[in-house]
Amino acid sequence: MKTLTPFGVSDYLPETANKYDHCRKTISTCFKSFGFDYIRTPTLEYIDSLKPGLGPHLEASAIKFFDSSNQLLCLRPDHTTPIARIVSSQMKSAKLPLKLYYQGPVFRRSNSAQKDMEIFQSGLEIIGEDSAKHDADIINVCLKSLQALGYKNIGIDVGHADTLANSSEENKEHLLNKDYIALGSIPKRGGSELFKTTDRIQSLDKELNSLGIKNMVTYNSGLVRDLNYYTGLIFECYIEGFSEPVASGGRYDTLLKNFGVDAPAVGFAINVSLLMDNPSALEKSNV
Repeated sequence: MKTLTPFGVSDYLPETANKYDHCRKTISTCFKSFGFDYIRTPTLEYIDSLKPGLGPHLEASAIKFFDSSNQLLCLRPDHTTPIARIVSSQMKSAKLPLKLYYQGPVFRRSNSAQKDMEIFQSGLEIIGEDSAKHDADIINVCLKSLQALGYKNIGIDVGHADTLANSSEENKEHLLNKDYIALGSIPKRGGSELFKTTDRIQSLDKELNSLGIKNMVTYNSGLVRDLNYYTGLIFECYIEGFSEPVASGGRYDTLLKNFGVDAPAVGFAINVSLLMDNPSALEKSNV
């Protein structure tokens, strides 16, 4: 039987749509309380306009098609890259740091029947500041947003892109897929001593302690993300009842330079669609 919607997208009936709207508004209120301003990027983009920042994984997963003028378009596969495009082209004279947040879907191809093609994200960026304090602030806002939704059993895995600089692409792929058998070992998780030679992580640990959230953080020596623009801090956020991260982010200090503006940046995205897909966790959180 032919389905009425394309593979990877969903209808939301009133009950779920209302929960969805409540979730979005709660996150938005939290972001605004920390001084972030709303920004919106187009759903359709010229693929060539985003290519400087996409990297191989995102470009491969982008849903592409030609318009009536035979120009190659794509559905937005990411929010951070279009924001980098906007800041570099239309906000060059804006006072830094910029604190921006977004809400909306991204669209990515998937080879798995279990993965959505349309993923609603709520996230934010701090552009123009490079410090452990801002890294910690980003993690704190992520936690506070999820706590505002009522979630309690939250944990953060923190890593650093530099620790994998000398790893082979094959091993990075094994880590990304969490294929530890092929990798031949299980990455160590624990305290900040795992990164005792990484000064930035040591500074971050102190900042997290000052915010009172250090006990929610575990350091992960094998953490890797599939977006190639991360340059320092990387993190994933887990909630009891979910089998995959509900939020992720990190530092991307060279991304804007690819678009002509040399400015450091850090940010994260919450996978709101994943929250909607777990009704039992939603009920527990009173969303």
